[in-house]
Amino acid sequence: MNIITNITLALFSSFAIARSEVFSIALVQTTESDKTEFLTLLKNGRPERILIDKKRVLVQEDLRMANLNLLSKSILIQLNDEGARKIENATKAMNSGKDRLAFIVGNKLISTAIVRGVLGENFEITGLEKFTVTDLQQIIAEINQQSQTKIQSLAKPEKNNFEAILFASESYTKGMSVNEFKNKFGMPSKVYKGKNPEEVVLCYQLDRSNIPLSPDGSAMPDLCNAIFQNDMMIDITYGYSADQKLQNPIMKIPSTLLMNAPKFETVSNGAVAYIEKIKIENISQNIHQKDIIDALTLLAIIEQASNENDKDSNISNNCDMIKFLSLHVSEIKELVQTSKDGCIPFHAMNAVVQKYLQGKGSATVFLTFFRLARFLGF
Repeated sequence: MNIITNITLALFSSFAIARSEVFSIALVQTTESDKTEFLTLLKNGRPERILIDKKRVLVQEDLRMANLNLLSKSILIQLNDEGARKIENATKAMNSGKDRLAFIVGNKLISTAIVRGVLGENFEITGLEKFTVTDLQQIIAEINQQSQTKIQSLAKPEKNNFEAILFASESYTKGMSVNEFKNKFGMPSKVYKGKNPEEVVLCYQLDRSNIPLSPDGSAMPDLCNAIFQNDMMIDITYGYSADQKLQNPIMKIPSTLLMNAPKFETVSNGAVAYIEKIKIENISQNIHQKDIIDALTLLAIIEQASNENDKDSNISNNCDMIKFLSLHVSEIKELVQTSKDGCIPFHAMNAVVQKYLQGKGSATVFLTFFRLARFLGF
């Protein structure tokens, strides 16, 4: 079965999750019976009793992996074949736009959602803006740690599941000892000393046959370095082997885009002013697709850190970032050509950025976001 369905679910509210709990989904009911039970949902700061089926539509064994889209603060659910069949049959029988699903961790109701359409192997849960990134990472880490399809080794990832490996590594491995990391992910291909005497680096070579090309045609990373300091995991980096670079001609083009950005905390003084201060050394250089994604993802990060005063602001067409993007992104070029007074609206630029990144695959954007986030220091 290969059901690929992306449905947006509007979530209402949630609360903290205990480590021992697991994930399940049930139907929300309106009539009480011996087949239903009440669970409490914290909504707008107040407890609300929600009636749900005791029988679950999905249980932990049906889940392949949950991932986090940091840009949109949504949760991406990936089911196995049996789970996809169950959710498809259940949502076909539901009243679209009216009936609700309940999302449960252990025996605690964390959220309810109106279903709009038939769900399949993949769907997205949105409406999580009130959560902090740390909260969302904790939720997904707990779900994935309990999954029947735990990642056994970075050296042998499940086919087409590289996003899960990326997120699992970032979300709950910091602080692990070297032995704990080896026990969870298997033995590394290489072990070598880091830059400092107290640093140790475990290098994992991922199985290239199980790593797909990203949607933009570029090869995905197949090297993972786990960095430990004083026997505590502090960071994970990703890279490309020589063989992986040869998988697609686009990887033969050197990535040479150099950007100099101010300290990220200064973005609070104004997102537009921050963008206009970014300097690109050679605007007209030959680049490859990853450079464009780098630039657009940086703008998406800045937009998330913007304030109310930025919404109606305009960006100068003469700043390096807009000059660069107008050469490679047709929608940005059109904004520049139709602009007034040599500026484009901040909100119009953000709309183009979001549209472009949505078509580039979450794995690619995840990688770029994590790398740029570390580069910017948050």
